[in-house]
Order: sequence, then structure tokens, then C-alpha cells
Amino acid sequence: MKDSGADKPKTVKFNVGGKKFEASRELVEENEESMLARMVSDTWQEDPTKPVFIDRDYDIFSSVLGYLRYGSIVLPNSIDRDMFLRDMDFYGIVHTYGTVKTSLATNAVGLMNSLQEAELKRDMTLVADYCC
Repeated sequence: MKDSGADKPKTVKFNVGGKKFEASRELVEENEESMLARMVSDTWQEDPTKPVFIDRDYDIFSSVLGYLRYGSIVLPNSIDRDMFLRDMDFYGIVHTYGTVKTSLATNAVGLMNSLQEAELKRDMTLVADYCC
């Protein structure tokens, strides 16, 4: 959605959940079919100098911008992968398999939870075998 207009700022501003963000217009418009590109287009945005308000989680939005910049992302521990993917869908940004990863610490926590569950099931089986 490459709108013509020499007076447009080179950056776009967003207010996401009360936190201000600024990104290059080029970065946002590269994904011309996305909701973000539409929000900053001439059709939707009357004043390109004012931030576009989006009522979403700003931590996740920060990672969405990171994804747009680099084409992939390793999510911090504080962001759930499913929540991130849900917001990517909301913004209309298509990701490819393997480009959204979780940090090693998040994977380790999941592995520890699985091991604890397996140990609990094993212990319950031993108790059931002993009692019956």
C-alpha cells in the first residue's frame, strides 16, 4: 500500500496499550496487506503525524515489530508463543514455519513441567500397584 504523498513523515507512530512506538514507514508498508499498513494508509489515517492507537499488548507489539525488521524472532520468556501468533494474525502478518521460536529458558521450563508430570504419573502407578 504505497501511498504517494511527499509530505508524509518517513516514520509512523503507534500508541499500543499506552506505550509509544515509532517505526519506519517503509518497514510497515513492506507488508502492504497487513492491518498495520492499512492503519497508516491515507484511507485510514487522517493525520500521519499523530500516533495510531491500538488496544493490544505493547510487549507483544514490540516483538511484532522485531519480526517485521528481521523476518524471524526468538521470543523472550515473558511472551507466550500462542499469544504472539494470535497477535500476528490480528495484525495480518503472515509468518513461515520456523521463524517464531521461544527462548531456551521457556523450552526448559516446558521440559521440566513434562518431566514432573511423568514422574508424578509413575509414582501414582507405583502406589496403585502397591495398594491393589
